[in-house]
Amino acid sequence: MQNGVIYDELGNPQNLVAKTPIVINKTLTTQNTEYSQVLPAGTKCFTLQARTATDIKLCFTALASDTTYITLKSGSSYNEEGIDVSNKTLYMQAASDGVVIEIVAWV
Repeated sequence: MQNGVIYDELGNPQNLVAKTPIVINKTLTTQNTEYSQVLPAGTKCFTLQARTATDIKLCFTALASDTTYITLKSGSSYNEEGIDVSNKTLYMQAASDGVVIEIVAWV
């Protein structure tokens, strides 16, 4: 980063200013089953949390949400800012059936 501007590996300036929120409600129907959610094109930051009190396993690689994950403890949230995660897929599992994951993606 130079003068508040972030550059890619080729030295091109990156626009990481988000202007529009997109709310996604993803239902994880069956406990301990991996579900995926693609973040919208142009996503610059996102936050997610469970709507109900339960732990969530979150990872960024398919079929790894039971082995290589971070745990969102019940009542907590996860967020990333200042990154370009366009079309990145999140992989999640819940400890209970029917858990709704609330995601706010800023594009």
